[in-house]
Amino acid sequence: MATFAERFKMLREERGWTQEQAAERLKISRPTIAGYESDKKGRTPRKETIDKIATLFGVSIDFLLGRINEEYSGQYSDSRKYFRASAGTGEAGPLGKITEQPLSRRFMRADARKNYSHLLAVARDVVTEHGADASMRDIARRADVGLATLLRHFPTREALFEALLRMNVDALTQQAAELETSYPPDKALVSWFREGVAFVHSYSGVCALMASAHADPDSALHALSTAVRSAGARLLLRAQAEGTARADMDGVDLFALMSSLGWLVGQPGFAPRGDHLFHVITSAILINRPSNGVKKSTC
Repeated sequence: MATFAERFKMLREERGWTQEQAAERLKISRPTIAGYESDKKGRTPRKETIDKIATLFGVSIDFLLGRINEEYSGQYSDSRKYFRASAGTGEAGPLGKITEQPLSRRFMRADARKNYSHLLAVARDVVTEHGADASMRDIARRADVGLATLLRHFPTREALFEALLRMNVDALTQQAAELETSYPPDKALVSWFREGVAFVHSYSGVCALMASAHADPDSALHALSTAVRSAGARLLLRAQAEGTARADMDGVDLFALMSSLGWLVGQPGFAPRGDHLFHVITSAILINRPSNGVKKSTC
């Protein structure tokens, strides 16, 4: 869930204001503005200041506090309702906690789906160029929308990456199911592993986030990470049952090797050795597998 600090900074930067300019408009000091934006504990200003900030930026209190993704919400825009319901109770507001979620494409109007697809296409280009360090602001600028519009669709960077990777993961898991029924266990595993390495390599740095998400159930990327690991684990178990894959590894190990190789072949110094490294790793995974006349590597 977005914090007040994140929303305040996003709204200020979207308008192109410096901290000094925002401070002047709010009649408060620049260090106070800096304190708002650097806060890591989820603290918020006093009610009167919240009202003033929401009015300045033209957004609802709930949007400003990170509780919803729509900038305007008639039902909750009255700050008095929020503070009357939450003061002294620790509760989230008049109707309890509002879970922040991306817009569901299933219920989007045709124009909204078109906008969503446009944002995703632009995001894919930017992330392909800049990897996990891609700027949400840059994506919004190149899509010719405001940052708040982008955040309504993708409230967090992880939510954006989840949307970008979902289609690739679906294809990868579907391919695993098809290979499982149409290829011998060892060939199915190697074919899928190669596709998995290409998938990891597709977005620099993003799949590193997905790799770390496997131990974080709260991550937006956790479900995708689990799906990829599970697909690989099924193919690995099938090969192990046949005796063509080593028995001392599991799906997590396979996912780690796939992620590592995908990252490594993206480095200029190792890219030319990608096929050789792939063979080295798959030869270590599989047992009793002929070399098929692979040439010996030279350093």
